[in-house]
Amino acid sequence: MLKNIIPKWLNGLTVGVVLFSNTLLWGCIVLALGLIKLVLPMVWVSNLLHSAYQGWCSGNRLGLKLSNAEIMDHLLAVLPIFDLRPYQSVTGQFSPAPINPTGIKPTIKVANNTEVDQD
Repeated sequence: MLKNIIPKWLNGLTVGVVLFSNTLLWGCIVLALGLIKLVLPMVWVSNLLHSAYQGWCSGNRLGLKLSNAEIMDHLLAVLPIFDLRPYQSVTGQFSPAPINPTGIKPTIKVANNTEVDQD
């Protein structure tokens, strides 16, 4: 939506403000109603909590629509980090495309600060 009209940095800032304010507003309400429900397990408290949760979800949906993010783009971008391939048949045979074109294997740090290859 806004992605085509305003610069990327301003779009990111706008989305961040929307999601942050949504969390502050609805998150506090959901938390308070959840604590009240623990003390007073009544139907009307559950209904209020459900309505507040729906408001929080609507605010998150608005923030994600403003960002115009595609989850599959993000997923495909991180697959090589974990030595995963986007196309795998049911039999487990991989596509002929190389896993990691750079040839660099991801490593992890262990307790004694040594690196271990991920195989």
